[in-house]
Amino acid sequence: MSIIEISVAELETALSAGARLIDVRETDEYQAGHVAGAVHVALGSVPDRVHAFQGDGTTYVICKVGGRSLRACEFLAQHGVEAVSYTHLRAHETLLDLVCRLLLEKKKLLPSILHTLMSHHS
Repeated sequence: MSIIEISVAELETALSAGARLIDVRETDEYQAGHVAGAVHVALGSVPDRVHAFQGDGTTYVICKVGGRSLRACEFLAQHGVEAVSYTHLRAHETLLDLVCRLLLEKKKLLPSILHTLMSHHS
């Protein structure tokens, strides 16, 4: 089963058109910061909250890196719900590839990316 994965630019376009966005990170991660308008459904509660992903149009699912959103989309697909996963890392992509891609997609992310890189190396 193939799950559709999208980029930052594609997600922004969908959200500006009013798309439904579900954040499947843990509660503390969601509370620490999330995309405006995102509905929180922690990955562990997805089986009990499938209804939150249903409705008109496509549902977009996000997490921190992409693994949890992909798992949620796989589960949803098995239950007849089409959802699209936003992932930072794509198959066979290194951290350097990710940084370069994000810089190209969103130049304003540079301070955040640099902060993240520095915190991982300290």
